[in-house]
Amino acid sequence: MKQSYYKISNKSAGEAEILIYGVIGDSWWEESITAKRFVTDFKELEKTCSRINIRINSPGGSVFDGLAIFNVIHSSRADVHTYNDGLAASMGAVILLAGQTVHSAKNALLMLHSPLGGVYGTARDIQNYLTVLDKVKGSLITCICTKSGKTQEDIESKYFDFEDHWLSADEAMTENLIDEIEEREAKVPENITSMTYSDIVSQFNDLMKPDPKRFNVLSWLNNLLTNTKTNDEMNLSELIKICNLNAKASEQEVLEHIKNLITENTTLKTDKDTAENALKTEQEAHETTKTELSEARQQIENLKKAPGDRSDEVKKETDDTRKETVDRLSKEDIEFFANL
Repeated sequence: MKQSYYKISNKSAGEAEILIYGVIGDSWWEESITAKRFVTDFKELEKTCSRINIRINSPGGSVFDGLAIFNVIHSSRADVHTYNDGLAASMGAVILLAGQTVHSAKNALLMLHSPLGGVYGTARDIQNYLTVLDKVKGSLITCICTKSGKTQEDIESKYFDFEDHWLSADEAMTENLIDEIEEREAKVPENITSMTYSDIVSQFNDLMKPDPKRFNVLSWLNNLLTNTKTNDEMNLSELIKICNLNAKASEQEVLEHIKNLITENTTLKTDKDTAENALKTEQEAHETTKTELSEARQQIENLKKAPGDRSDEVKKETDDTRKETVDRLSKEDIEFFANL
């Protein structure tokens, strides 16, 4: 099974990112990006995240999985941003349009077309399937109208004539299908607009396969460190190109470059862990202070309900409690808890 290109990561507190790089729906050959998996993960993120970024590079796939994914994104109360990182075709394009704000790399492509399918059986089976395809087309048109603001007749005549319709970022912006164009560039085949949909899916799957050169780099480095040689190790000149070094770089220079990269990665990880630990400590301190304030307020309420006139004592305890707490709080903390 090929590695999954469906991934979730937390960018910061209250913000998460979902990576959808692959075919939508069940697959025998790679980990699936199914509606069941996506909706479950998305609902969990909604509990803690106010913003969710969904990055897409997909040739499409299952209409029914795609529609379920579209609906959960479109109905979300979170601030959902979708990004076309290179290719958003067929159901990949429909999912892209579900975001509250839709972004696109400046040279990414979007493709819309009529739903595809096939059936084997009697004339009645085929006729029933054609009816289903027509209803599916209506659902897809509704999704596109929701984003573009255009009529169903306009969308059907433009994109559902059994042809593949390729849109650049600028064209998609003109059609109100995207909201923002980013300066970064995506990597897409130069002849993609002349390829059939089957060819696109096939080439996309080939591109998603692990690059054997990456494994050769590790093999080359291991051989260099152990002073062993193999017939299939990567040529030094190829490694120099990958590392973007001077063509005349020696093995030692390449090795030093790789060691520096490893050190930089280790440093970045350490910095990240330190920042996360500091944030956790600060959050725990806030929770402790919040608990103490709550307990103090409860004590005050209890004193107010106690028999006898203790208003002066209550006021004194209140002032002492507030002073003790304020002494340990910053200005920002005071403003924060005042709004609780």
